[in-house]
Amino acid sequence: MSSAKFVHYDLKLAEPAFDSSLTDLIIELDYLRKKTPGGSTHPKVFFQLKHIFYTLESIGSAQIEGNNTTIAEYIETKLEANKNVLSAANAHHRFVWIHPFGNGNGRTVRLFTNAMLVKTGFNVNSGRIIHPAAVFCNNRNDYYNYLSEADKGTDAGILKWSEYVLKGLKDEIEKTDKLSEYNYLRKEILFPAITHSIERRHIANEGRILKKAVEKQVVQAADLKEFFEGKVQA
Repeated sequence: MSSAKFVHYDLKLAEPAFDSSLTDLIIELDYLRKKTPGGSTHPKVFFQLKHIFYTLESIGSAQIEGNNTTIAEYIETKLEANKNVLSAANAHHRFVWIHPFGNGNGRTVRLFTNAMLVKTGFNVNSGRIIHPAAVFCNNRNDYYNYLSEADKGTDAGILKWSEYVLKGLKDEIEKTDKLSEYNYLRKEILFPAITHSIERRHIANEGRILKKAVEKQVVQAADLKEFFEGKVQA
């Protein structure tokens, strides 16, 4: 029977080539991090939907716990003090590689990664709050495959993992930005969701009311009079 073998390699940040796609991602993320969020979606609608999506993504990532390996010393201060997104990607991998707990490593490393992203500028003040589960839960096979590449300890493997993480962050920001554009939100998400529920008979007359609410975005009682003809006012 074969047994696992621990292979040590020093914690370091691999430097991407100047003309690499990873360098392009770093530049794009720096721009997106500083970009002021805005759009035509009402703030209450935006944050309610964002909360719903984050909840679904958290459920989808609940089973990702990472790779089992030998516990090794992990010292965050070994990371270079530049506090950039490469450090966050590197730290996520090394935490999972260490796998310090018997249970809950996945949940802990997502919280840990979120804290590091806040330190790099993805925070409430800039309006750029990123949910790590959204980055790591879309495709579990990709997540594990890229972790395995980083496990090799080579610059090439670490850079592949870093590019996977940074691309996920970029996609998450762009997805969130789409929610702020109400025409996109109405056409691609809200109306299809209502139609889906009506077709499956989850809702009936409520569908007409919901469509009116989507059209108006901000609804007052007078906007819904047509749905309550003959009803006595309270």
